Amino acid sequence: MKGTTVRFTPNQIRALLVTLAFVFSVLVGVVAGVLAHQDQHSVPGAILSGGGAFVTFMTLSILVMGALGWLSNNEPEVPAQDRQSTTTLTDGSRGGRARAQTQRTEQ
Repeated sequence: MKGTTVRFTPNQIRALLVTLAFVFSVLVGVVAGVLAHQDQHSVPGAILSGGGAFVTFMTLSILVMGALGWLSNNEPEVPAQDRQSTTTLTDGSRGGRARAQTQRTEQ
């Protein structure tokens, strides 16, 4: 019996990574809030502590994933010298003016 292979698109992978970062950030925020409340903070102070931990962890998670290239397009950038530019003149739709259109192709 063969199993099926599931392939995810890059957008699905990015969404999964951001969702995981969100879930872990919520967990960190809740733990920080509970610990702050146990440390004799008032309820509003504990909520502020948990919110600060959530924002900090979420920001760091997104920054680290972005720095590692996990959130970027995985398509390689085409250097400018490898592109060809061709210019063609077409008859414009207004007043018969000629207009230049540039098309770029990758080699």
